[in-house]
Amino acid sequence: MNIILRLLLGSIGGSLLTAGCWLGASTAYFPLTRIDLDEGRELFAQHCATCHNVDSQRQSSYGPDLSNIGVLAAQRTPNQSPQEYILTSILTPDAYRAPGAQAAMPADIASDLDPTQVVSLVGYLMTCGATPNYNELTQLAHRVTSKPHETNSSIDFEQVDAGKQLYYGKGGCHQCHSLQALPGSTLKAPSLLTAGNHSQEFLRESICQPNRRLTPGYRHSQIVLESGQILTGRLVTDNEEYVELLVHTPTGLQLRKLKRDQIEVSETGIPSIYPQQQSTMPNDLNKSLTSTEINQLLAFLKTLR
Repeated sequence: MNIILRLLLGSIGGSLLTAGCWLGASTAYFPLTRIDLDEGRELFAQHCATCHNVDSQRQSSYGPDLSNIGVLAAQRTPNQSPQEYILTSILTPDAYRAPGAQAAMPADIASDLDPTQVVSLVGYLMTCGATPNYNELTQLAHRVTSKPHETNSSIDFEQVDAGKQLYYGKGGCHQCHSLQALPGSTLKAPSLLTAGNHSQEFLRESICQPNRRLTPGYRHSQIVLESGQILTGRLVTDNEEYVELLVHTPTGLQLRKLKRDQIEVSETGIPSIYPQQQSTMPNDLNKSLTSTEINQLLAFLKTLR
């Protein structure tokens, strides 16, 4: 049986497209694969941008900076292409997680995307520092399979509305967690604009057991100064010259910049900077909210995508 490989490269509306493979002119096993970098960019904004950044001038909220991932991915795993590395990181977030690191990225982040969308997302991420290999991307598409995932096919609008009222009312979630992508909106806590991408089990645990998984980048630290003063807040900068601590004051958040010589040094020569093991999120929400109310809050959160 003759194999006809037809690869189409073009520019349509600013998008780079590749058309896939046919075996004996049949698409039964090699369906048409289209790689659309514009769609990949949009998918990144919808599913990834809450945690990750592709602008090297901006600090990521709490996920790794992906502004140069096309280059870094090529250096990660021997005998694996950068596109394979990025694809695996999307499909199986635990694959390359550092020992002891906490799971923050949803395991099913790509479960509602079809193979074409996933490889378009990989292609877009490759443009962050490198050039996509369209031939390889069409071949990688077969690794993307549909997975069972939660859907909102049947939404109980009364539950969702009750959950929204709790979010802005009794639960007080809005005081720290923003639902807007605005500058400074993630200073206190992560945005929940795409919370629905997480599993219901993960969201329930985050509400009822906030200390079980402390979100990277939002762990608070306690710093003892040479003057004896003790400051507690979110450590946003830590280098050889100074540290920056985001602290809560009666008038709001304040960024305190401390030179290294202002920080007390222990007898062993270690600066007195102590990471805290407690989340700043109230750990008794499951006591102040009834089980029914928690379910209503979850119903609302699952609509945020």
